[in-house]
Amino acid sequence: MKSHFLATLVLAGLAAVLSGCIFGSEAPPPPPPQPIKPVEIIDLDKVLNLLAETMDTMDIEQISKAGDKELEALSAPPGPAAKGPLVPAKDLNPEAEKTFLGRYVDKLNATRLWSQPIGTTIVGDGRILGFVDPNRNNQKDGPAEKELFTITLDEPRGRLVAFDPANKFYRAYNYGFPDRSLFSGYLLAAMMKRQRGAGVDAAALAGANIAPPGYHAAAVAAARKKAEAAAAAAQQQKK
Repeated sequence: MKSHFLATLVLAGLAAVLSGCIFGSEAPPPPPPQPIKPVEIIDLDKVLNLLAETMDTMDIEQISKAGDKELEALSAPPGPAAKGPLVPAKDLNPEAEKTFLGRYVDKLNATRLWSQPIGTTIVGDGRILGFVDPNRNNQKDGPAEKELFTITLDEPRGRLVAFDPANKFYRAYNYGFPDRSLFSGYLLAAMMKRQRGAGVDAAALAGANIAPPGYHAAAVAAARKKAEAAAAAAQQQKK
């Protein structure tokens, strides 16, 4: 009887082993969820505010270095001509342009608007271009350096229009009537000169769908929600 009982146990164990070999063991655990890439959208409000800060800083420095006659001219009430269209200026002095772009880049990167360094340049049609600049040479070296934003002068409406080409957002900054003798006025007039020389028609900006102030937080939240939904769908397909 005892030998019969032992034989039964051996046969049961053998059956269990064979069953595991034939039918397999328990199902493997599901693959771990893939990490979601960080969502990055350039904040055009900060792009424009930092541009205005940079121009203001250079204007203040110019005033601080001005002589008595220059200060007298700057403090005089603006005449009707000052409130009219910008007067096309000579092209930007290379040193002044370099100084302006360098300071603007410093502000953009100090604010950490992007995970990689940002560079800026003023292109031939008068736009200010912001791009990914991993080597920090402030020169766009090719298409691999992604365009992050452009800033275009909309002179008929007295504003600068920033555009995010990846997400199709627009924001605008009203610059009012800049003093023609200060750097800010000179910069805008020089931008307009290049713009006109390139045949850019600012009238096309009249229909730009300008996002509301503070749009950036909602845009990032919507993009993150979309990315999470896509990741969940991909995970479901792997099961």
